[in-house]
Amino acid sequence: MNDLQRTTDWYLARKGRVTASEIYILLANHKEDMTEEEIEEYKKLNPKSRVRTKEVPFSQGTFSYLDGKIAEQFMPDNAFLEYMEDCAPHSRAMDWGTLMENSARMRFCNETGEEVLDAPFIPLKGYERFAGGSPDGIIRSGGILEIKCPFNPAIHLKHFLYETAEDLKEDNLQYFSQCQYNMICVERETDIEVPFCKFVSYDPRTSKSKQLKVLTIPKDVEFQKQLLERTELAVQYFREKIEKINNAKMIV
Repeated sequence: MNDLQRTTDWYLARKGRVTASEIYILLANHKEDMTEEEIEEYKKLNPKSRVRTKEVPFSQGTFSYLDGKIAEQFMPDNAFLEYMEDCAPHSRAMDWGTLMENSARMRFCNETGEEVLDAPFIPLKGYERFAGGSPDGIIRSGGILEIKCPFNPAIHLKHFLYETAEDLKEDNLQYFSQCQYNMICVERETDIEVPFCKFVSYDPRTSKSKQLKVLTIPKDVEFQKQLLERTELAVQYFREKIEKINNAKMIV
């Protein structure tokens, strides 16, 4: 496990912030009725269409997620840590992933000859109060690391079949989004371009030649732009909701 992560300071750094591992939640939309003007414009381009709705950010699940993060911002640190202890999900799969992470990192270094530095939670510059990410490592020669150690060997072997970044994006948007968002966070923090993320899947229970998969995920400028646009919308929601809560009267 990254020595700078899953500590008390790490949990407090994530408190009340959208994180890279959950940024995909911001990509969800809900449907809304078009205005008459929008329907008219749409029919000019699609004369046979009967569509009268449009997709707009966010989904109800997104708003619930953001509301949870806003609630965290109003919690004292000790109460938040107690809440995390009581409510944070725990499973054998999560424990396995945490236990195997250091072994995966060492195997990656041995196979590639790369040196990997530990990384803390990195607030997103420009939105420090609201968002950030925790890459599983920063590669000294360039790029970052994202490690997955699936509890189910079949999932690891599915990862082993990936040949392109698009394969990861199509199969697991959460992981692809996490890689891209962590690249943004590190790049903004260091002012050094992060051209790729090495996506690592590791399972020591499989045959030796299939234990490690390393897939290069190049920087996707357009996708990163979309993530930042959704971040801006989320931050706007944060600010408006926090202001309402601060201005609400205790007794009415």
